Amino acid sequence: MSKNIIEITDVFKSFDGKPVHKGINLFVRSGEIITVLGESGVGKSVLLKEINGLVRPDSGKVMVLGENTVQMDEKQLVRIRKETGMLFQGSALFDSLTVEENIAYPLIENLDLSAVEIKKAVNQNLELVDLPGIEDKYPGELSGGMKKRVALARAIATRPKILLYDEPTTGLDPPNIKRIAKLIKSMRDRLSITGVVITHDIGTAYEISDRIAFLHGGKIVFTGTVPEARETSISTFRNFLDSKM
Repeated sequence: MSKNIIEITDVFKSFDGKPVHKGINLFVRSGEIITVLGESGVGKSVLLKEINGLVRPDSGKVMVLGENTVQMDEKQLVRIRKETGMLFQGSALFDSLTVEENIAYPLIENLDLSAVEIKKAVNQNLELVDLPGIEDKYPGELSGGMKKRVALARAIATRPKILLYDEPTTGLDPPNIKRIAKLIKSMRDRLSITGVVITHDIGTAYEISDRIAFLHGGKIVFTGTVPEARETSISTFRNFLDSKM
């Protein structure tokens, strides 16, 4: 069995006195894709931000690559974030930069590469997301699905060990949803990148996940395989699944 690359233990978090996380416990195995499901507003995105240190829990431990990020200062967190890529819900591309410049940005910031090496890396990453030859285009010239794939190419540019996916298929049509799901699995299989996904799309969750977790009432109330999720007898999770079908 693979070792755990992320371990979240007894994490509590409140905003303006309102509890969001009330004792989160979750582990993620190296090399797996785990999808966190839950209703809107339960703190799924907050969980991703706790993993990469953008939000600090009020208490508890967040172990990433064997280190407790809760105790780190900003300088120490930079090192962890280099190993933890993020695919944002809105893609978050720089509109004023070309596709090549968007993908090159993390390479320039984090790696000591020549211009030729950066150009080669950009082209390789575009090929990985099935978008060769669009490096000179601007985000405004791309469809929603293409923007997601360019954002994915940027997220994997430095070859992080972990990739956090925030609603990766939101706003996409069925063909692009299938394409993104295929790419998420490809990142695991071809690049050995561990994936943590949050989504409302049950079909995508079933397709891509090694395990599924359900966040409800500030806690993870279920973790298990896709077959176990399909057959769950936990009423809150069962009701959630049935409401999405």
